[in-house]
Amino acid sequence: PNGTSVDRSLKRFPDLVDKPVIILTNGRSASASEIFAAALRDNGAATIKGTRSFGKGEIQTIDMAFPNGTALKVTTGEYTTPAGRFLGDGAKKRYGIIPDQIIKNSSGALRGSQYDSQLRQALTSMEINNFFGPPNR
Repeated sequence: PNGTSVDRSLKRFPDLVDKPVIILTNGRSASASEIFAAALRDNGAATIKGTRSFGKGEIQTIDMAFPNGTALKVTTGEYTTPAGRFLGDGAKKRYGIIPDQIIKNSSGALRGSQYDSQLRQALTSMEINNFFGPPNR
């Protein structure tokens, strides 16, 4: 504020600074998570792995709520990625984010479990790229 510069760098966890970021996506990654992932990738701050995201980049506003619990939602805007891509309307035009590396998950695999092939491959690539290097002391 008022021309003052504020340093918000991560000082508590120096081992996490300047490390590669991998974001996992799939067909259930939608809306804000897609916008976040695309913003990091488009700015060179992350690599996306997994499968195509859902494809919802619309802003919807609840215009009128009714006593029976239903509501009228109206699309009032669209989000685009920093590169200018529209992610989709969540219905007929679902473009989503195409990952940098396609990794399909095993059918029925519990996300985050030892059988989650997307997570395993992401962790393996982080190990190969020395993400888990020795801690700064």
